[in-house]
Amino acid sequence: MLYLVSGTSRSGKTLIAKKILADKQIPYLSLDWLMMGFNDGLPEYGIHHLLWPNEIAEKMGPFLLGMIDSMLVDGMDYVIEGEAMLPQLIADLIEKHPDKVKVVFVGYTEINVEDKVALVKKHSDGEDDWLT
Repeated sequence: MLYLVSGTSRSGKTLIAKKILADKQIPYLSLDWLMMGFNDGLPEYGIHHLLWPNEIAEKMGPFLLGMIDSMLVDGMDYVIEGEAMLPQLIADLIEKHPDKVKVVFVGYTEINVEDKVALVKKHSDGEDDWLT
């Protein structure tokens, strides 16, 4: 089974992936790592950390789809987490592999920007955090 965890920034995607790893021993791949691989290793592809998430998702989409198709053929349980997944890509995967893909989107329904920034700062670990 392939588990896709997507949603808005700072909504807990990585925490969910780490919890699944700890509880179920299902490994995960962060799309942030993949994006930085393109950023640092293949800059000519134009995929970098200064793009908006939807721009990253559009540029990485064909690569991600090919990678996911290969993972599904291998049949290994895996979690992929990150905001750089377009809903249409996920819809296509579910249609193509309905019994092999589970998806969750996380975000915020009732919070304003100032309150969310304060909450993120309050819970920042101060190390390797994009706020520090």
